[in-house]
Amino acid sequence: FTTEAAVAAGADGISVVNTLPGYLFDGERPRLGNGNGGVSGPALLPAGLLAVRKVKERLPATPVIGVGGVRTADDVRQYLRAGAALVAIGTAQLADPRLPGRILDQLETGGG
Repeated sequence: FTTEAAVAAGADGISVVNTLPGYLFDGERPRLGNGNGGVSGPALLPAGLLAVRKVKERLPATPVIGVGGVRTADDVRQYLRAGAALVAIGTAQLADPRLPGRILDQLETGGG
């Protein structure tokens, strides 16, 4: 596995997941500008949680950064329960740069 090779080569941790490849076709032509694209945002959360869990099963001592589909404090909690040491926010932060601060506030107060 790539994760095991990265750790064997000296990586201090692993970040999972990134945008998953995607393709949409309307019957005549690709619907995405360059023909293909990726799945990101909320749809990525289940894949990200699974990836974190799988990496932690194989490499329990390796810190994992969970990424993908994070929009709420509950999403962060799910990544932490799956075994992530840290959680990153991607697409949602692009749409709302203040989101990380609000999520942090919710985590500190037990909300969200």
